[in-house]
Amino acid sequence: MEKNRAELSVHTKLSDELSVLETPTLLEASAEHCISTIAFTNFNNVQDFANIAPYEKRLGVKFVYGVKVCFKQN
Repeated sequence: MEKNRAELSVHTKLSDELSVLETPTLLEASAEHCISTIAFTNFNNVQDFANIAPYEKRLGVKFVYGVKVCFKQN
């Protein structure tokens, strides 16, 4: 089966109210469409990256992790 290249930036539910995506649902859909790489780029946290990591080997999909952090001066 041919692998597709997807260039996307996905925020998970823990990304400061920017997403409503359930990670398992997203991963199942990516596997169905033979997506070989997914980038998770959350906003202001990395809390759920540890929960996502086990899926990488199980599904044979490469994950790229990133975070955008905003600082405010007091």
